Amino acid sequence: MPLTPEVIRRHRGIALADTARDLPARTTGLQEGQNVLTVSSPEGELQALILGLGVGFMAERDLADALAAGQLRRLPVAEPRPTQTAWPAWRSRGLGKGGEWWVERLKAAEGLL
Repeated sequence: MPLTPEVIRRHRGIALADTARDLPARTTGLQEGQNVLTVSSPEGELQALILGLGVGFMAERDLADALAAGQLRRLPVAEPRPTQTAWPAWRSRGLGKGGEWWVERLKAAEGLL
């Protein structure tokens, strides 16, 4: 039976901190009124989930090892987390070598650019 938002709301949500400097903070995958534990890195989010500190949504590729090892369980939800769109941007004065490397990696990743 899929977990409803009401059931999920009763458990602490694990959230990755928003790192935007000049934009309002935002969250995704959390229920209104849900208790939240905010962590500073994806690795911290995974560890919090493994330790049973709460519930959350992460990309399957980041969870594959923990799922295979039986450290985590994938549970069906009644309302899946909405797909997110990322908008890469950079300063107009140029990317530099590091920025060029990053854009090439994004272009090579299927479906990103």
